[in-house]
Amino acid sequence: MVTTTLDWMLKKLEARGGFWLYAGTLLTVMFLAYGAQVWRLGYYYDDWEGIFLYKLNFSAAQIWQYFLTDRPFSALVHILYNPLFGAAPLGWHVWGIVLNWAAILLIVRTLLSIWPEQVTPIGWIGLLAALYPGLTRQFVIKTSMPHYTSLLLFALSVLLMVKAYQTAGQRKGWLVSTSVALGVMQVLIIEYFSGLELARFFVLLYLARRDSATWAQTLGRAIQNYLPYGLIFGVFVVYRFALLPAMQLEGMAADHEVSIISQLLANPGGTLMAYANRIAQDVWYAIVYVWTLAIQPQEIEFNSKSTLAAWGLGLAAGLAATLAMEAWARKAEGMKRSDAYPALIFATALGAILVGGLPAWMTGKQALVGLWSGRFLFGQFLGAVSVTVLVVMWFIGRERRAFAHLAMALLLANAFSLQFRTANKYALDWGIQRDFFWQLKWRVPALEPRSFIVMANTPLALTVDYQLAFVINMLYGSPPGQETVDYWWFNAPNRLPGYFARAENPTQAVEIQFRTIRFASDMSRAVPVLYRPSRGCLLVADSVYTGAPLLSDAEQKMFADAYAANILTDDVPVPRDVFGSEPPRGWCYYFQKADLARQNGQWDTVLEHWRTAQAAGLSPIYGPEYIPFIEAYARQEDWDTARQLTEASFALSEKMDVLLCNTWLRVRASTPASEAREADWEALQPTLNCINARR
Repeated sequence: MVTTTLDWMLKKLEARGGFWLYAGTLLTVMFLAYGAQVWRLGYYYDDWEGIFLYKLNFSAAQIWQYFLTDRPFSALVHILYNPLFGAAPLGWHVWGIVLNWAAILLIVRTLLSIWPEQVTPIGWIGLLAALYPGLTRQFVIKTSMPHYTSLLLFALSVLLMVKAYQTAGQRKGWLVSTSVALGVMQVLIIEYFSGLELARFFVLLYLARRDSATWAQTLGRAIQNYLPYGLIFGVFVVYRFALLPAMQLEGMAADHEVSIISQLLANPGGTLMAYANRIAQDVWYAIVYVWTLAIQPQEIEFNSKSTLAAWGLGLAAGLAATLAMEAWARKAEGMKRSDAYPALIFATALGAILVGGLPAWMTGKQALVGLWSGRFLFGQFLGAVSVTVLVVMWFIGRERRAFAHLAMALLLANAFSLQFRTANKYALDWGIQRDFFWQLKWRVPALEPRSFIVMANTPLALTVDYQLAFVINMLYGSPPGQETVDYWWFNAPNRLPGYFARAENPTQAVEIQFRTIRFASDMSRAVPVLYRPSRGCLLVADSVYTGAPLLSDAEQKMFADAYAANILTDDVPVPRDVFGSEPPRGWCYYFQKADLARQNGQWDTVLEHWRTAQAAGLSPIYGPEYIPFIEAYARQEDWDTARQLTEASFALSEKMDVLLCNTWLRVRASTPASEAREADWEALQPTLNCINARR
């Protein structure tokens, strides 16, 4: 029954099958893997710099100068795309998928123009490259636009190169010149595919081998055809080593220095061994290890809906791809076979990995080291996928197509599962980011210029400190087009160690520069913040919370008295095109608004927020979140309610005695004495034991 149904489906697909059915299947699989959760995705890591430059209306010249230290031509991508997609994440994520899809299709077209009958290996190379598990840059999409744009330009350039080789006459010159122009554009935009320009020679060598009787003729023809394309790599070398350093602004230097030359001169033997190890590790990782990432022990969670959905949809994608591929293969049956030269094909794929990794390896980088180092596989993934497919299909055998489809479908399901789960992780992180930024804005509606947020740690897993500084400038309305910005964000232990010694020098200068963006202030402008969602709401580290429990040593040092003057109540609107609409008003909204009112001595407002939250069935999730309400009731001389909330706070979180005792002692010192106050104070002593509590 199943076999009959599949045969019927394949006959229907065969009639409509071919390249465009494959293209539609590829696009569908990519959108399911990368875009099924696109509505929940946002910005991460270096995405923020591009959004910052756009939202603060930096000019084209300023954007160029911002990227001048390493990739000034990547500014053209931002300048071109910004007006098209604006600041909302959705358009960027969708366009990123389309760019990637188009690039993969062009690569498939290129391979088919050389081996038109080899639809099975070529089709699977395209599918597996589209979901390659070593690359997850599809989710950090704003900052990856130069990568995918360059990949598209490179793919189109190589296709035109192959067409030019196969063409004679005047049209050949047009194809060559266009291919060279596109190649120059892609290496100038970003360097990740510059090494692959050398791989063109391997492709031309293969084409020449098919048309030549001897290896001498082959080499001569390949060199002759490669000469105009060698210009591309030559332009890149001159630009990278001569022009870019000379283009720098005063006081700045080009980044990503090529370190191998100086290292070879200092220690040739040790350097060669170190680079051999680095290259061998990356090649093994790119060809083999990446396919195990989806089945690492920590990734196996049968109680996870995301995991089950990822594998279920992955297997469905593998089945759909298999049907499309088999229909295409049947349609291609009977086509004349081209001369294969399998050893040369394999050498070309392996060579593409080795030259593709050069931009990373020559600067001392590799794909194995660092959270974001997977991006160094951009230059290697096409060769790596090709090697994987060639080895698997050689092992299975050319005539056992059904088994080849099965093996490839399982690899595709594996890659799909990883990308789908990665999308879910990024979606969850965007939810945490939005929670953090909205809570910060509820509690700190506006900031005095030259103020900065300081924290004991970077609170977001997929965003680093200097990028948070860009977000703060967007949230609080730094003046547009100014490279000296009004606000910043610091991780105190790593970026602002002087904060912990601020009492000794409260006006210590605070200065930082990142690329062309500068910030200057002093320590009195700090606004300390704590945030750990698993613990409770965001907390501005007012000294009234000193002694709060469950804090790290660094967090305990964050509390400050002199921050309130930096917080303004004039609300600066949140850029909703970036951060989306305001989340539903849960407990943390009412706590933040109440804490802001407490800071300003607005006790009626504090109690209004308490009553509204209570009416909505909301209550604190961390003991210190009772403090504004305990104090408000005490200031209103409702000591009985203050005592009841104190007992609730003590019961909610462990080790609350110090903070609660400090709160009562502070409030008692500034309120009129009364019998009610003293009675409730005494009633709390069996619980708090304030006489012995360490303060």
